[in-house]
Amino acid sequence: MDREQIRSDLLAAWTEYRGIADAARAASRGLDDAERERRTVLEGKISELESQLQDAEREAELSARMAAIEAAGEQRNASTPAGSEPAQAAYSDVFQRYLRDGVSGLTPAEVRTLQSGVDESIGRQLRDQGVTTGALGGYTVPEGFWAKVTETMKQFGGMLQLANTLNTASGNTIPWATNDDTGNEGEILGENVATTVLDLSFGTNSLGAHMFTSRLIKVSLQLLQDTGIDLESFIGRKAGERIGRRLNRALTVGSGTGEPQGIVTGATNVLTLAAGNTGVVNAFWKSLVDLELKVDAAYREGGNVAYMLNDTTLGAIMKTEDADGRPLWQPSIRDGVPGTINGRRYVVNNQMASPAANAKTIVFGDIRQGYVVRNVSGGGMLRLSERYAEQLQVAFLMFSRHDGLVDDQAAIAVLQHSAT
Repeated sequence: MDREQIRSDLLAAWTEYRGIADAARAASRGLDDAERERRTVLEGKISELESQLQDAEREAELSARMAAIEAAGEQRNASTPAGSEPAQAAYSDVFQRYLRDGVSGLTPAEVRTLQSGVDESIGRQLRDQGVTTGALGGYTVPEGFWAKVTETMKQFGGMLQLANTLNTASGNTIPWATNDDTGNEGEILGENVATTVLDLSFGTNSLGAHMFTSRLIKVSLQLLQDTGIDLESFIGRKAGERIGRRLNRALTVGSGTGEPQGIVTGATNVLTLAAGNTGVVNAFWKSLVDLELKVDAAYREGGNVAYMLNDTTLGAIMKTEDADGRPLWQPSIRDGVPGTINGRRYVVNNQMASPAANAKTIVFGDIRQGYVVRNVSGGGMLRLSERYAEQLQVAFLMFSRHDGLVDDQAAIAVLQHSAT
C-alpha cells in the first residue's frame, strides 16, 4: 500500500473516530457501549496505519539517501583517473574515514556523500574509549572478532509520545497569547435593562531553547583506525538515546529554571490523597475515578486522554481490582494494541515518581493539549580534532536544543500521595 493510500485511510479512520464523540456531544449525551467499542476498534486501526505510514516514509527516505550516494559515486567515477582507489565508498566507510581524519581527509565527493547521509533527527556519540583497555574500547577491536556490541538497555521516554510538539528552524523566544474564560458566562436580560460588561482577559506563555548535549566524548585515533564495529549506526543510536533520556527527564520533572518546565512540576491541577496513602493506594480505583474527574469532560470526551506513570505504579494498578472484583488494568485482545487502565490508554514514563510520601505518581488528561515541547532544528555533532591532539585523541560533542512547558492547566491532572 503506498503512502497516499495509507494517509487517506488514516484520515478516514480519524474522521470517523472523532465524529462519534462529536455526535454524542451534539446530542448532549455520553458514548454508549457500541460507540465505545467502535472507537476502540478505530484506535487500533489508527495505530496500525500510523506504523505503516512511518515504515513507508522511512523506506522512501532511505531510497532518497541511497540515490544521492549513488549519484555522488557516479560523479566521482567520472573524474577519477584509471588505477586509483575505488571512486565512491559506501556511506559507512566515508563516515568512519571522517571520524579518523576529519573533513580535511575527505574528497569533495565524499563530503557530499557524508552530507547526503546525515540524519538530523538523531545525534552522534561514542564512548570515551581507547584500545588498550577492554572496558574503554579494546573490546571493539577485532582479533578473531564478532562485530557486535552488547548493549545494556533501560526504558526511557513517554513525554514525546503524548505532548504537542513544535519544530522550529531557530531558537528565538516564541510568545503566544492565552485565555481562560471558563469561569465566565452570559446573562438573562430583562426588558428595557442594559446588559453588563464582562471583558476578556488574556495572558501569555513563551518557549525558549535550552541546549542539551551528550557531554564531551574522547576517542583515541587507535580505536578509530582499528575498530571493527559499525560506528555509524552505533554512534547515532547511542547519542540519540543519551540526549533522549536527559530530555525526557527535563520534560517530566524539570524545574523550569535553566531547563524546561516539567509536566509534573508545572501542573497545578493536583489531586492530593487522604492521609494513609503514602505508598500503594488503598481503593486505587476510587482515586483514579477522582483523578479523571479533575479533568473537565470537554477534554475527557475528546478521545485523546491517557494516563502516564512509571512501571512501579503500573504494577500496583495491574494487581488492583475495583469494588466488583474487576481488574483496573485490562490487557488488549488485539496484537499491537496496548492494554488500558479504567478503559483509558496509558504510556510508561519511568521518570515519573514511584508511590511514596508526597510523590506525584500519575498524570492523567489530554497531554497533547496540556503540554507543548519545542524542538529546534540544526542539532548535530562537533568534531574537535585539535583540542586533544597531543594525546592522539579526537573529541566529539553532540547537541540539540529543546524547551517545554504546561500550556493548558485544565487539560491535565496529577495524583499526589499523602504526606503521612
